[in-house]
Amino acid sequence: MIVKKVIIICAGLIAVAFGFKIGGWGGITATTCFIELRDLNSELTRINHEHVQGSDNINFSSPLLMIGGHGYGQVGSMVFGGGGGGFASRQRADSLSAKLGYGFGYGEVGFQFEPLTWLWIRPSLSLGGSGFEIELNERVAGFGDPPEDTLYVPYHFTATAGAFTAGAGLTVHLNLPITSATFLGLELKGGYLYPLYTSDWYDEDGLVRSEIEGFGIYGPYAQVALNFGRSGEIDLIWEEVDDEWEDY
Repeated sequence: MIVKKVIIICAGLIAVAFGFKIGGWGGITATTCFIELRDLNSELTRINHEHVQGSDNINFSSPLLMIGGHGYGQVGSMVFGGGGGGFASRQRADSLSAKLGYGFGYGEVGFQFEPLTWLWIRPSLSLGGSGFEIELNERVAGFGDPPEDTLYVPYHFTATAGAFTAGAGLTVHLNLPITSATFLGLELKGGYLYPLYTSDWYDEDGLVRSEIEGFGIYGPYAQVALNFGRSGEIDLIWEEVDDEWEDY
């Protein structure tokens, strides 16, 4: 009888000690990355002047917009997840059209503070990578006299590169309950991506190109996300389950 009481008391203490919150959420994201574009713009302007006899400047502007999504899981105060996105931007000069395509992906771990049921604050660390492509095309039609040589081939150049990054961020998550276990969330996040490695640029023949330098998907960023999620309390003693999890 005494042994049975001890077992029951110990089981109760374990349930209290090991009770924790679990949940998950995901949604769509819009990210702006404040990137240094000066060297890239200078190189593209040089190509417009020297390769296709143009006179205008090429000027991509920062920040670059990326659209994508993310997903997270929560165990206690620890949050694990990741996401990604991408987009493309185009700039035109008098004789050259430049298209810049880019994408990124990352994994993240954070520690979540929940001062209020509707307010979560989460510092986090991340590792990720990005890829980008620049495509240049000479603009011929409608600009001056057509080339006399019927075999003339307009200037075309494509190069790709990539980077690996480490990052740190701070997220503020505002939640609107839908049911006792589900919610809509508005997430605001800011941080910095530090380049661990940035590759050379490679053209269509696989050759290293040194003309384009000083550019990568890293630096300060800001992100806004619209999430849908579920959360609740659960104990490692599985008979002791919070009522919120009856909806799962």
